[in-house]
Amino acid sequence: EVESESSVNFEAGFKSEVVAGVKLDGTYFRNDFDNLVASGSVAGGDQPLAQGEALFEGFELASRVDSSRLLKTDYNLYAQAAWTWLWTAEQTSGFRCVDQTNASCVANGGFVQGNTTGNRLPYAAEHLLTARLGFAKGNFDANVELVFVGSQFGDFLNLETGSDHPNGAGSIEALSGQFGEIQSFTIVNLGMTYSIDQTNTDLFFTIKNLFDEEYVVDRTRGILPGAPRLFHVGLKQNF
Repeated sequence: EVESESSVNFEAGFKSEVVAGVKLDGTYFRNDFDNLVASGSVAGGDQPLAQGEALFEGFELASRVDSSRLLKTDYNLYAQAAWTWLWTAEQTSGFRCVDQTNASCVANGGFVQGNTTGNRLPYAAEHLLTARLGFAKGNFDANVELVFVGSQFGDFLNLETGSDHPNGAGSIEALSGQFGEIQSFTIVNLGMTYSIDQTNTDLFFTIKNLFDEEYVVDRTRGILPGAPRLFHVGLKQNF
């Protein structure tokens, strides 16, 4: 049984069009949790659910430039980006196991792997960025997209590698792949769309992970790789 989450949240932002065709939006946010339910590793001595106090603080920025409005071109060369900087994602108290009967929790006084006050929360990357450059004219639109996800911890202990686990470098926990840092990664996507006149129908073609990068996205059940290069061809009907 999990207790309800509670927090006090604050946001302040702006939306602007600097000149015709240039938009800029930004938001500062602060989320102060009296109780946050968070997930670490499912096995390997850690628990899937834990509760504690946490503070998130950061800034989001989005922008877009359209040449059709800025330069009055008969085509539209556009660029857009969205960036999140999460400079604080702190465990402001130790995180207690939801299942207090677990042997590991009992050994650690009810906490997940001991009191981790002051550590960064797992799966809370400091930087996220999505940027897109595209060209549109008439019924045709093509764009290339870059997605960056900064490094993040896969456990409450903020271990850099599994070999740093307190149970020892040769322990099951250390070798499970569930502990350690998840390295930052960047992938590139490609997309094209053609709208068929007077039919409300779009033909699209996309390539996800264009360069077939290998990267890790999750450690909760061991190392989980990101999606490989994927091709999508489809038809979208708008009603």
